[in-house]
Amino acid sequence: MPTDSTQINTDHRFPEKELCHKIIGCLFAAHNKYGSGHREIIYDRAFQEELEQAKISFIAKPKITLHSVTNGKRIGFFVPDYLINDKVLVELKALPPHKMIEAGRQLLEYLKISKYELGYAVNFAEKTLKPCRYIHTNDRKQFICDL
Repeated sequence: MPTDSTQINTDHRFPEKELCHKIIGCLFAAHNKYGSGHREIIYDRAFQEELEQAKISFIAKPKITLHSVTNGKRIGFFVPDYLINDKVLVELKALPPHKMIEAGRQLLEYLKISKYELGYAVNFAEKTLKPCRYIHTNDRKQFICDL
């Protein structure tokens, strides 16, 4: 089927679309069951149960390598709450809303110096769950070319 050259391919704007829909579904399922007001560990366990029930592959508390933007060498690591399908990082929080800005900013900075392109920061303390998606694609990371 011929394609019109004026059509915009939006798939690159939403990487891992199907996987992300499943992740968000698991986040909302956990929030709907437990509401807001619990400690972070409760949401962590609830989300993990939802991932398992949905048969989504994940690693809890993985050690993610961080690279120098100058030469690509390992400069450290960080430990997000989840790495899902070796593609999406997820950080769960139960914080006052004004503290989530820093959590999101930190996740974005980690995406910039790791091989991962996509992450979610999620605050279960709010009455309405609002997962925040962060993207920093590898084509914007010079060190990836050096690995």
